[in-house]
Amino acid sequence: MATLRPIGPAGAAVCAVLMALPGAAAAQNVTIVNPDTSFPEGPLWHGGQLYYVEYGANTVMVWDGAENHEVWRQDGCGPSAVIAVTDETFAVTCYDSGTMELITPTGEPIETIDADDDGNPLHGPNDAVADGAGGFYFSASGIWDAAAPIEGRVYLHRADGSTVEVANDIHYSNGVALSPDGTSLYVSEMGAQRVLRFTRNADGTLGNRYLFARLSDLAPDLPEFDIYMGPDGLRTDAAGNVYIAQFEGGRILVADPDGQPVEVIEIPALYVDNMEFGDDESVLFVTAVIDAWTEPYPGQVYRIERE
Repeated sequence: MATLRPIGPAGAAVCAVLMALPGAAAAQNVTIVNPDTSFPEGPLWHGGQLYYVEYGANTVMVWDGAENHEVWRQDGCGPSAVIAVTDETFAVTCYDSGTMELITPTGEPIETIDADDDGNPLHGPNDAVADGAGGFYFSASGIWDAAAPIEGRVYLHRADGSTVEVANDIHYSNGVALSPDGTSLYVSEMGAQRVLRFTRNADGTLGNRYLFARLSDLAPDLPEFDIYMGPDGLRTDAAGNVYIAQFEGGRILVADPDGQPVEVIEIPALYVDNMEFGDDESVLFVTAVIDAWTEPYPGQVYRIERE
């Protein structure tokens, strides 16, 4: 999720360059899961169904393979992602209200988290990933302004109910994803146009911090671009490749575990914010926005069959 501004002529020129990049491949076998949704974000495949949030409508939605319907709504939330912490508990990041909402898969409220264990408020909860131990990591982006103090953070909410800060000094922390072996946490540093990698300690806290990849390394032929073209949502596959939604880029960049470019997946919408695999990696669901400037921010959800 990001505060928005018009793309303008310069952004349109960049999009033309993206389409001409060597190795760029238009997504094949694309079907539209929802053709008219309100700033869709943070998809989750769970129990054979696709869940996703609508930032512009303050909802969690579900697609059952045939129809889309509302599961949960909270006015003022500004949801940016939904994840399954366990089979019984989902977590919703409320970017606007500064809370993490724990709910059941059918939308009943469980708990609201509005501060860490030291009493510090959560500034812009954005994305999240289950830690595999009954808890989850989530990013809190801070203020979206290139001139604002850098205050992006990552938190760990443990199964025992505690919420602790595990990383800070990130220029607009956004997407988060775990490596398949669970030894590393990837974090989008959207304001710096790069993805960070942290080692994980046995207690779930984070250790060493590394630069995983600059977006310019994954697409070196691009002209200079601004922070709106930085990385948004992240996913990893079984081979350890990292999928990076480039927000104002109309595409997904794929890097190998060493941060080297593997693939470019073009998406039929400019503002790509997140993605999720289906039952296996042959299906990729993508959330994207068509008009990021006019409420209710119309967007679409795509299902892509991959070879």
